[in-house]
Amino acid sequence: MNEIDLPSLKDVLPSAAHALGHILTESQLLPIPPSRHVVVILIDGLGEISLNRHLNAAPVFESADKLQLHTEFPSTTPVALGSLGTGLPPGAHGFVGASFWLPDAETMLSPLKWGSEPHPISMAPEPTIFELAEASGISTATIGKIKHINSGMTRSVLRGSQYLSAETLEEMKVGIGQRLRNTRLSKQTGLTYAYWPELDRVGHVHGPESSEWIAELQRVALFVESIASDLAPDESCVVVSDHGMVACPPESRISIDSHPGLLAGVRSIGGEPRMRHIYVEQGAEQDVVNSWKAVAGERAMILGRDEAIDQGFFRVSDSEIKERIGDLLVISLGDTMFTSSTDSRTSSLLGQHGSLSPEELHIPFMVFSGNGA
Repeated sequence: MNEIDLPSLKDVLPSAAHALGHILTESQLLPIPPSRHVVVILIDGLGEISLNRHLNAAPVFESADKLQLHTEFPSTTPVALGSLGTGLPPGAHGFVGASFWLPDAETMLSPLKWGSEPHPISMAPEPTIFELAEASGISTATIGKIKHINSGMTRSVLRGSQYLSAETLEEMKVGIGQRLRNTRLSKQTGLTYAYWPELDRVGHVHGPESSEWIAELQRVALFVESIASDLAPDESCVVVSDHGMVACPPESRISIDSHPGLLAGVRSIGGEPRMRHIYVEQGAEQDVVNSWKAVAGERAMILGRDEAIDQGFFRVSDSEIKERIGDLLVISLGDTMFTSSTDSRTSSLLGQHGSLSPEELHIPFMVFSGNGA
């Protein structure tokens, strides 16, 4: 996991604040020019490799200043948004997968379906980047769909900014434009974060790089072009993502429920099809390891919790977060995925992410500044 020391998604918002003249946290600084307002647009599911294959459908991105980033591992939205909002790696902010065990509550948490329990602040008690920015005099706002306004993720790792709803790209454009006009008039520094989920949804259903995916990429590119063309000379727009995606056809799937031996000694299954957290009964770990290795063969990497930490997959800050990580990690290789009745809808989808392939880990970092890139 040698990419862990490279610039990553956790460095984006601290770098935006630095471009605005404020140092909020220690982080690797990404090249955003000095600005009075920075707009950060996160396009869910926009992997750099898939984007580069289809730049002809999104020519605006060819004009941007670019840097390759990697997302956090596991390469999934809750983990990525945790790092974006806090500036911390997942072993420190505590969101370690698409779903994971909370020992204190003795329950499985699925962050994207999370409301009020456990309390959002208790899950991420340290100040978010938005809270630090507001305390430093930066005007902040988050723009996204109204259904996310009171979600556990928003109230936990993204708290501290004004939330503005936008159900369409046109509404998001209007919201960003208003934010830019407000800070132009007030002369205040501004940080605006916008989140667009539809490319990820299309990729899950139809597959990454499908014709439907390319059509949505074109819509996103036109939206970004409209924002970039309206920037003043002291304004910047940064486009990033939370992860990429791979296609996992039916013949590449391993059904956990169809292999009874995979469930022997297992008390709970978390994560997602490309990266499973396996929680085992006391004393059963080696038997479970043997069972999974017998079925998976060379189609997955199977690591114990301590082994995964020693290899740098997680940088754990305390014992409670450590216990959230599965006793075993089943990390899919190639286009393999492990389906389960615990998340039957997710397991039915063609497009998947969560694992270590470059298609999943590598994300774009593209900067536009006033009067061009």
